[in-house]
Amino acid sequence: MDQYELEERENQRALVRDAVRQVLSEQVPADEAMKKVVLEAIQEWMSERIREFGWLSLKTLGYVAFGVLVYVAMVTKGWTPPFK
Repeated sequence: MDQYELEERENQRALVRDAVRQVLSEQVPADEAMKKVVLEAIQEWMSERIREFGWLSLKTLGYVAFGVLVYVAMVTKGWTPPFK
């Protein structure tokens, strides 16, 4: 091979390397965007589950508090529990 063919081949390799680098650099932001979307979806799902659990916990605490208040009110009015 003469000098011209070697330079031409090196130029083609450089073009291919640059094209590969460009494609890879463009894919990285797409991967990052996909990661962000997945993380957002997981966080949204988790916050929904936590809200749902929190709401059930608050309702349960409210029912227990109401039961305790009714029990205390009945005991102070003279009611005796059947298990004593």
